Amino acid sequence: MLSWRGFVTATLVALQVVSADQSPGQSTFVSPSNDLAFALTVPDNASSDIYFSLRSHRFNSWAAVGLGSHDMKGALYLFIYPSLRGNNITFSPRLAYDNYEPFYFDKVGWEVLPGSGIDGEYIVFNARCFEHCRSWPAGSSDSGYIDVSSPSQRAIYALGPKEIFHSDNPAANLKYHREYGVFTIDMKRTQGVPDAPVLNSSSRSDGTFLDSSTHAGKDVLNMVHSVFMLFFMVVMFIGYTLARLNISCQSALSARMLSWSPGHRSCLPPLLTCH
Repeated sequence: MLSWRGFVTATLVALQVVSADQSPGQSTFVSPSNDLAFALTVPDNASSDIYFSLRSHRFNSWAAVGLGSHDMKGALYLFIYPSLRGNNITFSPRLAYDNYEPFYFDKVGWEVLPGSGIDGEYIVFNARCFEHCRSWPAGSSDSGYIDVSSPSQRAIYALGPKEIFHSDNPAANLKYHREYGVFTIDMKRTQGVPDAPVLNSSSRSDGTFLDSSTHAGKDVLNMVHSVFMLFFMVVMFIGYTLARLNISCQSALSARMLSWSPGHRSCLPPLLTCH
């Protein structure tokens, strides 16, 4: 028969297990390619802060997570890419009101936290955002905020081409993404101690759900540029060919005019027309 002491001990252990399972903590997202990781915590106080970490492999020209939307329109984007010298990180918060390259949003207030920098083959950015990270201008979309009590907050991620890109400019032009996807974040479980989440090589998705992921292929702008250049070269070739034909025609006409004489049976020189 179970003694009262054993019963109380078992009950306390069970309560501790339940408490541990439901304890606040970070929500973590890792992309299917493992090239990007993102984690988020929300302080359980009256502040409007959020704490986040972004980790990306250095062979990605840039990496980003968009909060508040499953579409480009209305999301707040958190971009990172290597600094100009490659020994630090450039953080670039951005907005987009349609399906075009997000523009730099300089109203976000943030501070860098310890642990940010170059970690072997990865770049890591830890930050506390204290302004415009829970709400932001969203144009005509119905986004523009995150709900810190939502168990399924909308978000997106994207990765730039696998090539070297270094810049200190937070408004730098960026090439089209090669991979992107949508996911949801359980915000309720992130509420707790105001501290940065932790990301490392063993991090796995937890408290997030991947809805879809797509490899975008080649840079669309580069493709448009190539098509335009090809069209321009064809037009130039046609123009050059027509110009050469016109010069040849004019030379032939001059030669026929010089060879004509009043004694020629015809009253007029042979008709030649050049266009």
